[in-house]
Amino acid sequence: MKFYRAIFFLLTIFIIQGQAKCMGSNGEVILSYLYNNRLSVLLKGTYATNNPLDWSDINGNKIWRDSDDTSYTDSECSISETCVPSYDNLGIYIDFGGVRISSSNSSLSGISDADDFWTHLSTERQVYCSEYSTINQDFDSCRLNSGLGKYEQLMNGEGALYPTYDIPDGSYLHTGVYVRALVTSWARVSGALASTNVDNITRSGANIVNLVSVPSLTTDANMPPEWFPMHYRVATGQQLIQRSNYYPAVLEIRFNIKENLMLHSYTSSTDSSVRDVVAFSDWRVNHDHDGYVNDTAEDKTNNTSLLGGNVLSRSRIFYPHLVSNIKVANSSVDTTKQAYYAIYGASEEQDADSADMTLNRRNNLPYVATPARPTSTDSEHNLLKHIMPGEYVLECRLDDNEDGYPEKFMRMTNITISESATPAVIDATLACP
Repeated sequence: MKFYRAIFFLLTIFIIQGQAKCMGSNGEVILSYLYNNRLSVLLKGTYATNNPLDWSDINGNKIWRDSDDTSYTDSECSISETCVPSYDNLGIYIDFGGVRISSSNSSLSGISDADDFWTHLSTERQVYCSEYSTINQDFDSCRLNSGLGKYEQLMNGEGALYPTYDIPDGSYLHTGVYVRALVTSWARVSGALASTNVDNITRSGANIVNLVSVPSLTTDANMPPEWFPMHYRVATGQQLIQRSNYYPAVLEIRFNIKENLMLHSYTSSTDSSVRDVVAFSDWRVNHDHDGYVNDTAEDKTNNTSLLGGNVLSRSRIFYPHLVSNIKVANSSVDTTKQAYYAIYGASEEQDADSADMTLNRRNNLPYVATPARPTSTDSEHNLLKHIMPGEYVLECRLDDNEDGYPEKFMRMTNITISESATPAVIDATLACP
């Protein structure tokens, strides 16, 4: 009998100690230690939330060109290997270092301790790529990570599932996706094809993270780099990233990579070589190939060019059992320029730099978006998915500058999704463009 009492006593001590380890500072059980499948995090590398354009359908399958750059012309491509690849043949390698979220009201640039600002959703490294390396295969993180399939999900509108913890109940104002490296597979230095070493593997192309981390005409030398993290903050009128219960939820974080790839040329400030690289279109911040953070000799030594400011991020959280879809009938499609259906919250603010409706909300990625296509029997065409109840505007937006980003407002209509009606498919009509 004494033996059984001893066993019971030891088991009791073990359970109490185990429970203590699962308690937060306020004594509540930390559910993340018990399960982490209540919150799914999806990363999307597209302007469109669903059914994005195929690679070959973007700009006639040609990578966008910066009209301000004249150093590269197609006529010089007498050797096919040195020519810019087609849009669907450009290789991309992305090394993610983790995902974080924050409820802080502070500015990211004004914090002194990042750990005090952020809550870790995931510290796990994930590497996605459009093709596996054929060398050092045992050390190819993308191959070891099954990153080819995740890359396809990142770019096809499905979304790549990122392994994460659950987060406590509450309202969140920021998300941050940390990008350690971003390689586009074609680059030249003085006319010769270039390569870069990433993840202990030599890869064709260039690691463009440093190039795109700072916008041109930047005056704040202490500003955090844009890709470490790729930061989103909820703006006026946008829906909070609200975690209000323990129903299964999806946190979607996206950024406009796929549709906005552009060729740039610049003269290096370090060795005066002419460099060609595929980065992102300058639809929002004009690329200043002679601009530096501060116009000093040190900056000119350390910065070759400033190509940042044109990839935006947007996050939203939705509960699958509460969402509806909107199906849009389109009576007008211009085949010469790409247009998009874009959903914004009805109270989302206009751009601070302009009250002109043609520029309305262009500096924010839409809540949801999809390419405008002719009305057809394809059930996925002009379908906007996973929309929580609320007041919205459905806009038609046109890529009038032909640089991959639909900056021009065309027309709009109001849409209401009531809580009592969800889930549902709501029909709408809006000519676009």
